[in-house]
Amino acid sequence: MERTHTDPLVDLTHRVNRQDNLESHEIDSANHDIQIDSANHDIQIDSASLEQTDPQIHINTNQHIPQAYTPHSQYNPYKVDLVKVVFKSVLLGSILLINLIIIAFNYGGFIDTPRWIPLNFYFIFLAFYHLMEFLSTALFNNRAVDDDSFILEDWDMHWVTVASVVEYAIRTWLGWNVIHWISFVGVLVAVAGQFVRTLAMYTACESFNHYIQRHHEAEKHRLVTHGIYAILRHPSYFGFWWWYVGLQLYLNNVILGIVGGYILCRFFKKRVEFEEELLVTFFTEYDEYRNRTRTGIPFVK
Repeated sequence: MERTHTDPLVDLTHRVNRQDNLESHEIDSANHDIQIDSANHDIQIDSASLEQTDPQIHINTNQHIPQAYTPHSQYNPYKVDLVKVVFKSVLLGSILLINLIIIAFNYGGFIDTPRWIPLNFYFIFLAFYHLMEFLSTALFNNRAVDDDSFILEDWDMHWVTVASVVEYAIRTWLGWNVIHWISFVGVLVAVAGQFVRTLAMYTACESFNHYIQRHHEAEKHRLVTHGIYAILRHPSYFGFWWWYVGLQLYLNNVILGIVGGYILCRFFKKRVEFEEELLVTFFTEYDEYRNRTRTGIPFVK
């Protein structure tokens, strides 16, 4: 009887050439004949060990075993809690849907809360940002994706969201109307910021990571100097800063716009300084690249 193998070892049957009418043989992974790298989905076969165990087994080492079945399944399954991914996706999708329904009901005349519509659009912008963070990581740097690629577990961002809503609510309660041309400019700035951040993730691909890389991996981490990176040195930071400022302009939030923008400037200044100390050691050409580019964030060289 021929022994059948279950995934992920099913491909092994295509790489083991048996002699005619060979009876089934046990393959002992405990003896390190087969090693599975779960991080890269790589199957490593110790052909010498297998052939010594049973000379009737021959391993064709010239055939390549792919690192992943598809370009979008290279992530480490131990870093991705699918229950969390589903929960966060449903949560963000629900926020988008609920706010779109409220806006539609307002314009359809079913409810009358026009002064709160800016908050509905604000939540749509937020939900879209978090969804794009996960989607961009999954598409452009699949190996690095995890269940926190949504950036939903950053509580500082949630406190800023609460403060933004409170400032807008107080101003609305006091009877202060939004200045529409400022809101329009804010939308343009926020959309541009979101576009630049997503473009940066697309351009850098595997060289982009949400976390500062303290150790250089030459195969994955390259110095990207083309595309948007030829103009901006840290375009993802640039995009996020202007996205935030644009949303505060859209809400006409003076306090959160000024205070929050300043805090973000300080944050990115320290982050860029720390990150570039590492990048100089990783890439000999980084100094020259740094001298001819800019960050585009106020007070951040």
